[in-house]
Amino acid sequence: MLKRGLFLFVVLVSLFLPATAYAQVHARPVSTATLSPSPTNQGTNLSTYSDPVTVTIDATADTGYTVANTYYKIDGGQQQNYSSPFTVSGSGTHSIEYWSVDNAGIEEFPHKSQSFIISPQQGVIN
Repeated sequence: MLKRGLFLFVVLVSLFLPATAYAQVHARPVSTATLSPSPTNQGTNLSTYSDPVTVTIDATADTGYTVANTYYKIDGGQQQNYSSPFTVSGSGTHSIEYWSVDNAGIEEFPHKSQSFIISPQQGVIN
């Protein structure tokens, strides 16, 4: 009897709840990163850039929503709030992880990442 009563309660409550009481499902935000300047060597998996590299992140939210925040990490470091383009410098292999969250709290998942190589700066000999 308890199971039947609980089922009846759920059915009755769901009939009388306004449509706005249900969570709306929508697409997650989408972020893209652009690195500049152009790579000095376009690789299949890793491209090589001159030092420093400027990273610009653009994000869009589903129709009717806005991007509340965009975040990034450099080389697995601390999470940072993205507000404007940032630079990555120093020769070697680097990676950025980035993602956005919309105004409904929906997080882009999986987070995106991009790895690249910064070539050592060449010295000038007089």
